[in-house]
Amino acid sequence: MRLYQSWLKTFFIVFLSLLSLTVFLNALGDPMLVLPFVHRFNNRVRFINERQQKTNQLFFTFYYGKKDFDSIILGSSRSTGINPALFEPEYHTYNYAAAAFRPSEALTYLNFAQQLHGKDLKLIVLGLDFMASNGQPSKSRVKGGEPVSYIEDVHKPFFTLAHLFNLKALHLSTRILRANRRPTKEFYYERKEMRIVEYFRPGKEEQQAAFRDTMNVYRSIYKSFRYNPDYKMFLQEIKKAFPNTQFLVFTTPVALPHLQMIEEENILPQYKQWLRDITDVFGEVWHFMDKNTISQDYTLYFSDSHHLYPEETNLLVQRMLNKNGEQVPADFGKKLTTVNIDAYLEKLSF
Repeated sequence: MRLYQSWLKTFFIVFLSLLSLTVFLNALGDPMLVLPFVHRFNNRVRFINERQQKTNQLFFTFYYGKKDFDSIILGSSRSTGINPALFEPEYHTYNYAAAAFRPSEALTYLNFAQQLHGKDLKLIVLGLDFMASNGQPSKSRVKGGEPVSYIEDVHKPFFTLAHLFNLKALHLSTRILRANRRPTKEFYYERKEMRIVEYFRPGKEEQQAAFRDTMNVYRSIYKSFRYNPDYKMFLQEIKKAFPNTQFLVFTTPVALPHLQMIEEENILPQYKQWLRDITDVFGEVWHFMDKNTISQDYTLYFSDSHHLYPEETNLLVQRMLNKNGEQVPADFGKKLTTVNIDAYLEKLSF
């Protein structure tokens, strides 16, 4: 009996010790951003599920009283590299962009952010991809749930505790802790600003392979491309829902060979319709997805056929806000309006 009691006592001591260690490491690494604390052990964040991670961070930062945003950046992975600090001091901006974002998702996230902010958002920075106007299902569509599911999750009782006691989260936490102790050659978010921190550029062969892969993916998409007849309606709903908010809308740049596929696959009319719809709804758009110095010198600026290196996204913001404009090539970023859109499209060529 005494042997059994001794074994049972040892078992519970070991179990509680391991459980305590799990909770401690999960709280320290916090890979899903369910705690508001930022320190040197968790400042670099791995990409896991951006939609859930960023929703968690907005909610729990608000919950603990740190309401330090009044503006939102939305867009796909092409917009995740934008540094929110570039919009200061006029705007305190949170980068809510996530891979494969589509305008049909926007209202859920924007309403959630505005509710947390407690009043009208000052600015919505909206990055739009031509690919997202495709009415066909996208192979790059992120799996995992609809926007409302991520927002419902943060309101669930014991949501934070579930992550702290989660063994799968423990594996992710240890990766976060190792990455902050000794950064590897990967992209990380800086947790406080939610901007991408870059420690490397891939070698020439790796970059060429990434370029070929993304070109092949998009060629397949463009071959069956069908412009979504509801695309303009999604944009109109966004604009109508935030009548007191300023919009800064832009098209995301791609490398020139990627652009040329649009003509090769005979979908230039849909591309033109896309630009017309954006301009009609918002009145103006900063247009970066065209032939320019950046798109032509793509090996210097792009990590693949459609992603600028994170630090190069600064050029987008500098152009749109007219900050350090002398560093931005003169042909990078054209402001299209309802006045000049027809003339621009008439001469459009890649």
